[in-house]
Amino acid sequence: MLRCRCDDYNKITLIVKSFPTPSQIDMLKYNLKTSQGRFFAIAFLEGVSFLVLLFIAMPLKYLADKPEMVKKVGMAHGLLFVVYVITLVQVATENNWQFKKAFTAFAVSFLPFGTFWFEAKQK
Repeated sequence: MLRCRCDDYNKITLIVKSFPTPSQIDMLKYNLKTSQGRFFAIAFLEGVSFLVLLFIAMPLKYLADKPEMVKKVGMAHGLLFVVYVITLVQVATENNWQFKKAFTAFAVSFLPFGTFWFEAKQK
């Protein structure tokens, strides 16, 4: 819990009463030690990059005539997509996923919010 107070010099001092323990806060949603955890972490990043590309970078390119963001975000999204496919193959083979499940994971990556939907269906 954080508490603020002003001292004589009008500086704001943050006083930490107690730090939460790791069990109280889930600092990392994904277990990166497992292939499935790594896959869903990459899926999340790939999904976010796709949304940024579609709903921020592309409108800036065509409505504000600023194409430089599409180049940067597009490259990051492309790299994340390749890593997504590699981790998909890895998790599908290690966990003996059926072809239908693996193909669905691949197909939804082409849809906005698709990777988020796939992760929610797996929980």
